[in-house]
Amino acid sequence: MNLSSRIARRHSTLSACRKTQHGFITTEFVWGIAFLLLPVALLVITLPTWQERQTMARVAARDAARSYVLNADSAQAQQVVDEITTNYRLNKGDVELTLDGDPPSQRGGKITATVKVKVPVANIALLNLRSPEFTFDESHTEYVDLYRSARQ
Repeated sequence: MNLSSRIARRHSTLSACRKTQHGFITTEFVWGIAFLLLPVALLVITLPTWQERQTMARVAARDAARSYVLNADSAQAQQVVDEITTNYRLNKGDVELTLDGDPPSQRGGKITATVKVKVPVANIALLNLRSPEFTFDESHTEYVDLYRSARQ
C-alpha cells in the first residue's frame, strides 16, 4: 500500500465521520450563554452595589458615633446618617441607626453606633426589578475623652 492510497483512504474515512455527525453547536451556544455568561454578568453587575452599601454603612456608623460623642445629641447623629444616605441616593427607610453605650458626658465611656443597611440581592437597573434584600450591619465604637471638660 503506497502513501497516496493511505491518504485517500483516511480522507474518505474522515469525510464519512463528518457526514454522520450532526453537531449541536446552536444548542451548546444557547446553554453556554444561559448557564455561564448570564450568571457571571449578573454577579459583575451586583457586586459593586454590595461593596458600595458596605462602605456607606461603615462611613455612616463612624460619623454618627463621632457626632454623638462630640455633641451628645442623637438627633444630630441621625441627621449625619440621613445626609450620608442622601449622598448615596438611598431611601431613608433603607438605613437604620442604633446608638448604644455610656452617656457621652461620662469621661472614658464608649459609644457604639450600629448602622443597618438593606442590600438588594440583584441590582438590574435597566429592568427596574425588585429583588429580595438582606441587611448588612456595620458598627463603630468611639471612646469619650478621659480629659474632656464638663458640658455646661
